Amino acid sequence: MASDLSAQKLDAGLKRIDEIEQELAAELTTAEEEVSAARDALAQATAKLSQVRENHQAITERRSSITEFRALPRYLRRDQSQTEELLRPIAGYELESADDSPPPPKAPSPSPAPVSKKRKAKRDPAPAAAAAAPASKRSKRAPEYLPACPTIVKTDEGTWVELRCSVCNGNTEPQKGQFYKGPAGLQKHLQTNHQQKVTRADVIVRCMHRAVSDGEVEKIESGEVEVERVVGVGQGKATSGRKGKAAGGGGKSRVAVPEEEEEAEGMEAEAEVEGGAVAEREEEEEEEEFVRPSDSVPDTEEKRLRLELFRQLQAPSFTPRD
Repeated sequence: MASDLSAQKLDAGLKRIDEIEQELAAELTTAEEEVSAARDALAQATAKLSQVRENHQAITERRSSITEFRALPRYLRRDQSQTEELLRPIAGYELESADDSPPPPKAPSPSPAPVSKKRKAKRDPAPAAAAAAPASKRSKRAPEYLPACPTIVKTDEGTWVELRCSVCNGNTEPQKGQFYKGPAGLQKHLQTNHQQKVTRADVIVRCMHRAVSDGEVEKIESGEVEVERVVGVGQGKATSGRKGKAAGGGGKSRVAVPEEEEEAEGMEAEAEVEGGAVAEREEEEEEEEFVRPSDSVPDTEEKRLRLELFRQLQAPSFTPRD
């Protein structure tokens, strides 16, 4: 009787084992299917990752191209075909906004005073002191540049560019070893060493070397990155001083100053005296000079009057010649 009971229990155990084997076989099949699906998903994810990396690289390169093109002056960005090429769709993304509505009209600007009247006031040295403007007003008109590297300036469009001499590719003064002080420093360098009559607006257009990103500007300000110094040279030997000691004694003698340098310094001294009124007229003229740089050269009569005014202002401080 006991043996029959034992046989029944064994048969029941074998039957349970058969059921467990069937369940495990079904779970094994399901697991294999999940592994296969996971492998397919991994392959798809790997391919998608590669495509996303390619798209990201293409977008980064397009951004760099647009930034460099945007930093160019207005008259160099008139090529609509190049603009359309830079804004064409890339990697399935549209770069142009769907909103084609025109921008809101700008507020009308006040009409400028006639240039002829300003020039008449400029040639009269009597009211020069009364016409002087505060330094704060003039400083707002000066281009912003980095104190760590003054040859890196911000354009009217808000982008940073590096300036170098368009003739000798220099950005550093030979005597002092310091960077030229913005467009004004390069303007004086071009006038003194290369005998080129240019305005500060001409300097920004002609001497634009490359565009500088905001990230690089931060690194330059923090001292993490240093800008390469290229010593500027001239076509001829320029005189750097105005007065010096004679070779035979302690008396002072006047050092010869080239006519071009003396005239340039006279123009700068006159601009300092006339103040804001002159700065406003020069800014209006600079708007035209971006299109026609040749108009910036003053006529002979105006240059003569500038030089005469400079000599009158500086006459008390000069040492009489022997």
